[in-house]
Amino acid sequence: MPRAVIAVIEPDADLRTALEEHLAAGSYKTRSFSSFGAFETFMENESLLTDLVIASAELKEIEPEKLLKKFDGKDISLIFTGRSSGTREELQRIVSLIRDGAADFLVRPVDGVTLLSAVHRVMKMRMLEERVGRLENQVLNFSSESSGLIGSSSALKKVLEELDKAAGTDLPILIFGETGVGKELVAREIHRRSRRTGEFVPINAASLGQNLFEAELFGYEPGAFTGAKGRKNGLVEIANHGTLFLDEIAELPKDVQARFLRFLDDGRFRRLGGIREIETDVRVIAATNCKVAPGEKDSEEFRTDLYYRLSAFAIYVPPLRERLEDISELVEYFRDAAIKNAHGKLPAFSESALGIMKKLTWPGNIRELKNFVFRAVFTFAEQEMIEDRAIEKLTSQKNDEKTKFDFSKTSGYLESKKNVLDDFDRKFLSEILKRHNGNISSAAREMELDRKTIANRIKELNLKYD
Repeated sequence: MPRAVIAVIEPDADLRTALEEHLAAGSYKTRSFSSFGAFETFMENESLLTDLVIASAELKEIEPEKLLKKFDGKDISLIFTGRSSGTREELQRIVSLIRDGAADFLVRPVDGVTLLSAVHRVMKMRMLEERVGRLENQVLNFSSESSGLIGSSSALKKVLEELDKAAGTDLPILIFGETGVGKELVAREIHRRSRRTGEFVPINAASLGQNLFEAELFGYEPGAFTGAKGRKNGLVEIANHGTLFLDEIAELPKDVQARFLRFLDDGRFRRLGGIREIETDVRVIAATNCKVAPGEKDSEEFRTDLYYRLSAFAIYVPPLRERLEDISELVEYFRDAAIKNAHGKLPAFSESALGIMKKLTWPGNIRELKNFVFRAVFTFAEQEMIEDRAIEKLTSQKNDEKTKFDFSKTSGYLESKKNVLDDFDRKFLSEILKRHNGNISSAAREMELDRKTIANRIKELNLKYD
């Protein structure tokens, strides 16, 4: 279970110290306050990082009933401590507090065994409630997230065995694999099988510049930079008790990699423009298509020290060409997905068609196969069966498109590369936008890319769409 953070609100210094010592004996991290006002100030900055509050029921500033209302709607549990003479009125008040949402009421003096027993029970209940909620969401979303993990090949079975081992630890994980193999799907499955009770929070390092990435990751204070009008919590806070997934981490600038390495060492960070250190409990999973072999100097993109820190547990996700026997199952899965999108019947793939597809190299991996299946079933939607000739026609069209570029009209490598990429994006985006009736959000979901990234690219290429 992730380590809980507990706040103690107790005006009596001796009682406050005793509670801190008992909680420390139970390996709980505590923050103590002599008044509710001091705690409120703290909450304005750190509310995401507090799991449980143990408060005196005899605070002069606020009555217990009003304190309970302050916590209404917040994901924080509350235990009261207080004296009791055992009168009917006092017992009724205690019962009312618990009925209205208090996790427990501990009668003073509170010994360590009683305190820790109550805290353990509350934290276990929180963990179970969070896990049930997360599992419910996963059951609803599992089929749409599991496409990259479909198949029965030995290569995929090895990945599943490795991720199962990884899920049982809290070590950082580095996932290697080419673009499109399903690295995020593997990360999500590790989180799903783990003991982490918080959220799975993904971020793509390649999609943001240095300043934007740091602001997204660590958050910022008002005035940290132009346009920073309010405080924003970073993803490392949002992922507290959960998993932070960093895709394409080698794309980060070296100095940002160094700052993230420091965060990995102790779990502490400062928001941009902030002076206060914040501690969070996050399991980090990173992914890259760049591999630094042990003993090598820094690669051009990836710091070796960060590589070693992240790769305490490394998982290699093979490209589709190394698990071609999974193609039949994947094609059927994507065809079913296309049928749901089309709300109607679409053709199946013949054995001969599947045989040809198993001979292709699929450089874009699972993502390319998915787009190819969608293109095939919609292109030949009027047919009952897609035969090998149809597959040959589609692959021939793809190869023709790759060779249409005239290199003689360019002045150098960079310009040639830019023109090829622009030409590809222009054709691909035009086709997918046409299929989605100009709906950028829908197209972005199929491409598994951020909507803003697609919208910016459309603007750069000056594409027209309905």
